[in-house]
Amino acid sequence: MFIALEYDEASAIVEGSGIMPPSFPFSTSLRVVGDDGAIDLNWRWGSKSPVSEVKLFPRQGEFATLSIPAYDPYEAECRYFVDCVRGKADPILLGIDAACASLSIALAAQKSLEENGRRIEV
Repeated sequence: MFIALEYDEASAIVEGSGIMPPSFPFSTSLRVVGDDGAIDLNWRWGSKSPVSEVKLFPRQGEFATLSIPAYDPYEAECRYFVDCVRGKADPILLGIDAACASLSIALAAQKSLEENGRRIEV
């Protein structure tokens, strides 16, 4: 499935698929495109810790592969949650407002899919 999200100052496309062959590793990606270029982040999980790849594509010049420490975004997410519970992190990302906003987007995407891709205002 592909879901297009449009905001006042930005837009995004979300892709999800469950039809990959069993040999294809679980993967997540994030691509951000701005006026000055783009950054592409990719994680793949295999038999070991996730493989991280980050590439920077400037508006002008050659792209660069950035070196980053080994990083598991799901582990970081869990660590953030535990830190919030312990009072060691600001829980703003876990607040009820963020949860309601995420749920409204997910429900609008589901409604759009059920209605043959009709645009849904949130």
